[in-house]
Amino acid sequence: MRLFPFGTTAVANGPALINELRNAPDDAFSFAEFADKARYTISPALKESRYHVPIVRTTLTRNLAGLFPDLLDEMNSAFKESIFNLDGLKDGEWKSIPVHRNIMELVCRTTNRLVVGAPLCRNKEYRDLIINFTIDVAKSSMFINLFPTFLHPIVGPILSQTNKTQRKMLRLAGPLIEERKVKLAADKNYADKPNDYLTWILEDAPPGFEQTTEGWAIRLLQMNFAAIHTSSATFTHAIFHLATQPEYMAVLREEIDTVIESDGWSKASMQKMKRLDSFLRESSRLNAIILTSLNRFALRDYTFQDGTFIPKGNFVTASLYSLHMDDENYEDAKVFKPWRFVEMRENGEEGESVKHQFTNTSVEYLSFGLGKHACPGRFFAANEIKAMMCYLVQNFDVKLPDGVTERPTNQYFGTSVTPNQTAEVMFSRRKRV
Repeated sequence: MRLFPFGTTAVANGPALINELRNAPDDAFSFAEFADKARYTISPALKESRYHVPIVRTTLTRNLAGLFPDLLDEMNSAFKESIFNLDGLKDGEWKSIPVHRNIMELVCRTTNRLVVGAPLCRNKEYRDLIINFTIDVAKSSMFINLFPTFLHPIVGPILSQTNKTQRKMLRLAGPLIEERKVKLAADKNYADKPNDYLTWILEDAPPGFEQTTEGWAIRLLQMNFAAIHTSSATFTHAIFHLATQPEYMAVLREEIDTVIESDGWSKASMQKMKRLDSFLRESSRLNAIILTSLNRFALRDYTFQDGTFIPKGNFVTASLYSLHMDDENYEDAKVFKPWRFVEMRENGEEGESVKHQFTNTSVEYLSFGLGKHACPGRFFAANEIKAMMCYLVQNFDVKLPDGVTERPTNQYFGTSVTPNQTAEVMFSRRKRV
């Protein structure tokens, strides 16, 4: 364990220390206090109440199978009505597409089918607001972290676009929130009640500010930031790997075509695609959205078992990068091996298959965090990304632009990692035989 400059952040390395950090009591290390800058980038309400977390972790996950047809319907429409519609291309003709921003458009629309439903998820002004908000929050968080904690109350409001964004969200989503609120007050089980995130937070919000239109609008912003930022980056990274090594397309395509032909499009089908699952897990291992994980704030003095003393008021985090790039954890750790995890599932001890699935967390794999604060929406994100990868593989061929031979390099700012924001990939309609 070592300290960052200024002696404010300790970094835990190795499974033993990470497990201890994971299991430390909440009165010692706080996740909410570490994430306190969200009060400036999104809202202070997120610190006061985290009632949305069990909704995402339990209610959304439990409803995924039933909601999968809606997700699929929106995804199909989103692809066909976006820049990825290649119907005008001739056979063998290629089109260069800037990947990341366009993937954000797809993810935003598809995600919001399950967040606010149609037609709002198809409203371009609403989607632009969400996407720009997602980018603004990521940038603001990075810049706020450049300043000492005691300056955050000063620089946070200056750097953030939160108030402006909230006013726009109230204008766009407010009427829908009010309409649903009135209907629920009259009849909790009214006819055609939408089964989506907005309904769930309306039903479960604690008294006070959370039961206001403004409070619910903030929860919609928070949900969208969490879902779109991570899923867009994960999907973009996977596309970059596929375009760099298009020989993997045939293997994925065989699996996807076989499963869908046999079982159709469903959540259960997504779970049967072991090579696709491995491809995404390996891509996320090499390209997690942050170099650290298990970020915590010390509420009191704490001494780790190795003797490291953490004074109250310091930050503690786990080194995701060193774990994911450790040859003792992964052979040739810096090499992209798409079937790494499916081989580990097949060759591992009996009962360990689940350990190497995309959404599983462990002290060797921290892309989704670890423990009780692991990403609550990872099962939804995994199914959404898998469905989009299936669509892409079934309908397109991909490659890097002419003259480009290496995968677009990731972009780093502090400990944050993003896919290359301007990189383009060549797309062509799949050649059917």
